[in-house]
Amino acid sequence: MHRRSFIAGSALAVFATVPLVAQAQSPVPLVDWQDVAGDEGRWRLQLPKGYQLVTVTGADGSTMRQYRSTFPGLAMDFSITDYVQAEAGHPLTDETAMLKRAQAAVQQRWPGSTVLDQSDSQLGRAQGRSFTLAVDQNKGFLAMRVYYSGQRLYQLASLGLMQYRQSPVVLHFMDSFKLRA
Repeated sequence: MHRRSFIAGSALAVFATVPLVAQAQSPVPLVDWQDVAGDEGRWRLQLPKGYQLVTVTGADGSTMRQYRSTFPGLAMDFSITDYVQAEAGHPLTDETAMLKRAQAAVQQRWPGSTVLDQSDSQLGRAQGRSFTLAVDQNKGFLAMRVYYSGQRLYQLASLGLMQYRQSPVVLHFMDSFKLRA
């Protein structure tokens, strides 16, 4: 599987089951946050208690760990992909270009989506890309932050009804991610 397809597919796997049916008065979900850390403290973030952890091994020897939570009208996903080797034809010499291709691949998976915002970013030494798409005929949003460090890709994604785009729950989840050098 091509790396960019894996990037797009892994972040969107959980979202296939989240319907974006507009509800007139959907309240912001109440969340009980839990601190989660891994790799001897290399990364940490806060996830809603009761999250699910799924591990998938790719055909190229990569491993993806996906932490996911869903609520009515809103889903949050954090995934880490460890790559064993760079793919032939896709050397990882230009991280910025790779992250932009990842964004383009995600957008292709959402026909009719439009970019609401996008930017390059940095988290410690990790190169990153942040973007938000309007999806489902502008009824929903998909916000992602993707960081690449060494042979590891970190992805945070939130998908939900457009009314949740700036909710404190989404912002808390996205801003809670910390990466140690």
